[in-house]
Amino acid sequence: MRTRRVTAAALSCSLILADARPALAHGFGPTYDIPIPLWLYLYGAAAAVVLAFLPLALFSRKERDADTAYRYPRFDLLGIRPLKELLTSRLLTGGLRLLSVALFFIVMIAGLVGLQSGFNIAPTFVWITWWVGLSFFTAFVGNVWPLVNPWRILFDWA
Repeated sequence: MRTRRVTAAALSCSLILADARPALAHGFGPTYDIPIPLWLYLYGAAAAVVLAFLPLALFSRKERDADTAYRYPRFDLLGIRPLKELLTSRLLTGGLRLLSVALFFIVMIAGLVGLQSGFNIAPTFVWITWWVGLSFFTAFVGNVWPLVNPWRILFDWA
């Protein structure tokens, strides 16, 4: 019985791989030449990196007792009663979970059967909205990933 399952799984995987098509990796559209000199572009990129880490260098302070522990200002959003009631309401958390799963399926379907062009929402959503947006939201507001993780939500619903 186990041999049949392994054989069926291997056959299924090989049939799926046999129908592989070329993909446009990171293809957001046609190539674009920057309208400024390369040296100005590189200095701007370096300035963006320096300015991104400048708040960390300015506002973190090392504790004398700890070897590598850094303290940074924190604010408890759930300490404000009306905000706590809003953020922990079943309506908001359920809506966020439903939205997360819906976006997950939209992106998966768009990635699997959508157009292989710059108009496909999947690469834009994954690389810009999810990677960049969720990172900034987590840094400035808080970690919402345990709440909106679609894999965990689907597991909990199963």
